[in-house]
Amino acid sequence: YSGKATSTSKNMSLSFAISHEEGAQKTAKALAASDQTFGLTIDQVDTVSNIADFDAVQLHSINNKLTNTMLSGFGPAGDGSVKSKDAYFDDIVQGSKEMLGHLLSVIGSGSAKIEVSGLSTTYQDDGASPATVFGLDRMALDFGYDRPKSSVDADQMEIEYGINIAGINYGDKNKDIRIFLPDDIAFRNKLHNLPIQKIIEATFPIISASFDDTVDEQAMQLTGMQFLFSLPQMLADSGAKITIGENLVSSQSYKLTQTGTIIPALGSPTFAEIDLTTKISGLDKLRTELDARMVNASPQEKKQYQSILQQLAIATTLAQPDPAAPDQRTYRLQLTPQGQFMMNGIDLSALMGVVNKQPNDKATGSQQTP
Repeated sequence: YSGKATSTSKNMSLSFAISHEEGAQKTAKALAASDQTFGLTIDQVDTVSNIADFDAVQLHSINNKLTNTMLSGFGPAGDGSVKSKDAYFDDIVQGSKEMLGHLLSVIGSGSAKIEVSGLSTTYQDDGASPATVFGLDRMALDFGYDRPKSSVDADQMEIEYGINIAGINYGDKNKDIRIFLPDDIAFRNKLHNLPIQKIIEATFPIISASFDDTVDEQAMQLTGMQFLFSLPQMLADSGAKITIGENLVSSQSYKLTQTGTIIPALGSPTFAEIDLTTKISGLDKLRTELDARMVNASPQEKKQYQSILQQLAIATTLAQPDPAAPDQRTYRLQLTPQGQFMMNGIDLSALMGVVNKQPNDKATGSQQTP
């Protein structure tokens, strides 16, 4: 079976009021004259879902087999005696593993998306004009999965997910900090060669232990830790990796994009090898804006602005400049299989070690006799 389903809803609104009238019983007249009113409006909501290569007939057959497997667990053992609790769960777990493999073979591929347009929340005090609290032009969430036909291991799956938010409105009360807040946010990541069947099967001992009254809490924790430690090996064996698409955060003054990959690395202290490239433009504009605000800022605001300026100075120092785009800074972050934390080729783990060592060296030196 393959198909597509869509839906659209328009012009939705919700409002509620808070009245400070004494007494538990609130009349319609009292609510109409409430001290505070909150509102939510949405221009449109669209949903789209797709499914392909779904074998409904095979799924019905699998359902019958699974039912028989569950029922057979209650039956007698081969010698006619009543099955023990352990034997019953062993049969169920084994049958579930077999059914899981069949189930994953029929789900095919699919995707789903929901998009919200024109969302706005408002707040109104008694007698005042409505004020926007938060809003956005568009927000889209999507998710998709696929079973590559060329997979060497039949249980491998690809999963992709994303979020896209555009035209964020932070309300009337946040105009002073508007330049620092993002207008648009987007993330898109993809998981490749995920051994979904092996991962689910690896959770079966945890599920079985949870039904076993003889397993204490310490043993349960040990079973959970065994699963966590086995996960990197399963991911490495399947060739799993995460691809980070062009993630985006942008505002009136700056823009940040990020791409990269994350792959399992069994020999690494962090069990992962990471390679991310981040590009930021607009830092100079932010610094200019902060310098201008420092002139009339309060002592508390000056302290906050100075902290931000220090962070911007560090970010500029670590950046790799681009002669073709002077306003753009590039940061290549790498976590190597050896556990090194690299930024544009500089080993920051070693640098942080030197910085952390300096106070101790100074203290040691102060104890020496001149």
